[in-house]
Amino acid sequence: MDSVAYLDLDEEVVKKKTHPLGWFVSGVLVLALAVALGGYYRPLNQAHSKLIIAQERLARKSQELDYSLRKTTQSLIVTESSRASLQKFVHEGTTTENAYKRQVETAGATAANLLKPYVKAKLVRFKELRAGIQVSFNSALLFRGAKPDISTRARLPVCKTTQLLTKKNNWTITVTTRARATDEDYWQIAAARGAHLADLLIRSCKIEPERILITSDRTDDSDISGYTDLLLGPLTPPRLSPQDAPITKAEK
Repeated sequence: MDSVAYLDLDEEVVKKKTHPLGWFVSGVLVLALAVALGGYYRPLNQAHSKLIIAQERLARKSQELDYSLRKTTQSLIVTESSRASLQKFVHEGTTTENAYKRQVETAGATAANLLKPYVKAKLVRFKELRAGIQVSFNSALLFRGAKPDISTRARLPVCKTTQLLTKKNNWTITVTTRARATDEDYWQIAAARGAHLADLLIRSCKIEPERILITSDRTDDSDISGYTDLLLGPLTPPRLSPQDAPITKAEK
């Protein structure tokens, strides 16, 4: 009996220790905690997603800036290269042109000294041109009157003039014979005078035939119609021209 009574007593104790309200409260607390944690982690997850998107945009922007920088750097290199090429072209062209101008000036001074007596007698005049030195002879000094025959006085001044031609400068001599436009036999006279002068230059002045050019002109200008010109200079005088400038990559 005592044993049975003892078991009944234990059952009563167990029954007394069971508290359903406590479990309910515990469940509510756990649920509240879960909601609180969910409310905390959800904004955190959203912020993390936004951060990843921002990082991706920043990475793309960085790539764009890097490409733009490389492109700008390459463009700058091309620009600097083109500028250096153009500077070299201008420098070399200017140097060559200035050297040629000094050469023409020296030739002019030499011609003035060689032909001084003839210049003083107004039988010869000369000028410095871009194409070279132009020496104009009074036709009365070179030819026999209106005839195309060479005068005996022509050899000395003509050959003195050709001293300006050297193997070093490789200049040519262009002979231009003139007559009045009213002369009926102009073409025949002009051609004959040119041929006679060419013969004088080759035989007496020892000028190579390939360095002699003969032209004829007719004019109504009385100031030049009585003169025969000898132009001494290069076939193509050096000239700094924009058309000869190197083509840049940008222009291509």
